[in-house]
Amino acid sequence: MLRVPNPEATVGGLSGGKIKARVLKAQAGVFAEMKDFVMDVQFKVTAFTVSTVKAGFLTSERSTSASFTPAQKSLINGLQKGQKFYIEDVQATGPGGVRKLSPLSFTVD
Repeated sequence: MLRVPNPEATVGGLSGGKIKARVLKAQAGVFAEMKDFVMDVQFKVTAFTVSTVKAGFLTSERSTSASFTPAQKSLINGLQKGQKFYIEDVQATGPGGVRKLSPLSFTVD
């Protein structure tokens, strides 16, 4: 039996690193992509948390879908160039049930 690997969480096709503010703000949410896997297997993100430092405090907002919530969009819209933000606790559903995906770390460029 073929083992299906975990998909990779992405935002705007990226799984971390630098992201342009305008590109980030245009995104609808987090997606699960199967990279370098020969079979057509689909996963859907079902939950994730966006975190960043705001006014000196770690601020986190949870989504229970693949889409950014209004509160998460507000956090994202407030990010400044050079600021880091994280997408953690990503869960996706697909063959075999729920999978926990690796966290993402971005720097606004």
